[in-house]
Amino acid sequence: MKYLSALFLIFLISWTAAAEELYKIADESGYIDYCTCKAAPLDIKDIRAQEIAKHIMHKRFAPEFIRNQFYQLSTLKGIIWQGDEIIQYDYKPLSKDRFRHLFWVNAATSDLLKLEIYDQENKLLFRGLDLGGAHPYNPKSEKRPKERVLKGGYFGFVNIHREKKDGDMERLLFTDGLSRFSVFRSPPAKQRGYAEKLVVYGNYIYNVTTDNSSYTVVGSVPFAFMEDVVSKLDKNDKEFYTLINNEDK
Repeated sequence: MKYLSALFLIFLISWTAAAEELYKIADESGYIDYCTCKAAPLDIKDIRAQEIAKHIMHKRFAPEFIRNQFYQLSTLKGIIWQGDEIIQYDYKPLSKDRFRHLFWVNAATSDLLKLEIYDQENKLLFRGLDLGGAHPYNPKSEKRPKERVLKGGYFGFVNIHREKKDGDMERLLFTDGLSRFSVFRSPPAKQRGYAEKLVVYGNYIYNVTTDNSSYTVVGSVPFAFMEDVVSKLDKNDKEFYTLINNEDK
């Protein structure tokens, strides 16, 4: 468990809270509720949860890059919250290979105020509420991903980033523009055939060791889909690699 939690820290973005924020995050033992403005000091576990929550909550909401053919999008306008008009974007997956995302966005400023994520059984995994509205969606504030990111892929998921760490561990990041997951691959551990499935801090985690490699998959896709991806990576499936690799020629 400590090893899996440490893996989160490899790719999380750390920053200081700029506004009051409330989070509800699924843990393997239930839910974690807290506010970043609490006067009481946070313990180590809560600090980790806070960093993970911020990483989930503050990812840029860019609807133009979402693979809409894999979701049923419902929008609701005219919601009034604290005197502001809110637009609700509800992305429900059309199949059980990804998770539902619900956003509240300020109609006037494009600030992202609320994000909820539900698994394939519609169980709440994460809820974040930004009371200060300090993290606007500004399409000019970040480098736009290349159009190729939204083409092809394996059931809509494209490998947009690949890196090696410490010479042995490889990380692959997949996205469909909304749901994401990372695959960490390293030389096989001594204990082969061992598999573990957890829900930690709002993320699904699948960990398995084969004869070829040890794999840890972290993200917002179901365990069955994680198992399928690992199986194809482990078999070095050429068709799978052709589908997921959408590199510029």
